[in-house]
Amino acid sequence: MKDLPNLTMKGKFDHFIQEGITVLKPNHDEVAKLHDAGQIPSEFGSRIWHSSYLLIHYLSKLDLSSEQNIVELGCGWGLPAAYIQKRFGAKVLATDVDSQVKYYQQLITRVNSVVVPFFQRSFSQLALDDLSDIDLLVGADVCYSPTNAKRLAELFYHYMKEANGEIILVDSGRRPFFHLVDEMKQTFVLSLNEVKIDLPTRASGYILHLGKH
Repeated sequence: MKDLPNLTMKGKFDHFIQEGITVLKPNHDEVAKLHDAGQIPSEFGSRIWHSSYLLIHYLSKLDLSSEQNIVELGCGWGLPAAYIQKRFGAKVLATDVDSQVKYYQQLITRVNSVVVPFFQRSFSQLALDDLSDIDLLVGADVCYSPTNAKRLAELFYHYMKEANGEIILVDSGRRPFFHLVDEMKQTFVLSLNEVKIDLPTRASGYILHLGKH
């Protein structure tokens, strides 16, 4: 009998599956090799945060197109970006201010047999870029401070003015995130919904979906 896929992050397994994508745990040999080589993230990319699983769960309910251009903000290990490319075949770019997370992001893409380029970029730098051809911005647990909320607001205003696309942001429920929501709803059409999952781990948070949907 073929072994059933491991669907939970609990236990001694070094990987698990969520919505058809392989997730590596910190005890995986390839992850350990990156640490041993001194490729250690300096920001918050030392692991995959639970909001990434919430984002993937939410995205699995959408009907994204292979023709879309999508950017993941503050990607870390880039799990949502890899999922989008694998599930929908869309053109995805993973961005993060920390250059060291590139090694983990590329490991995730390699394990899942997808191609997702990495671009080192802060929110402030992205707010100066031409985003007119981007259809969707996604991010998980990136609004963790008042400073980040301010920079995300600037980016979102810039992006919506240029592309008038969509933004999906997932957060565990931090105060800066709700401040960002309050600011965005003064100008844009948005929805804010609570989401919960039981697998691969119990997690809950909030989905901000801004723009046409």
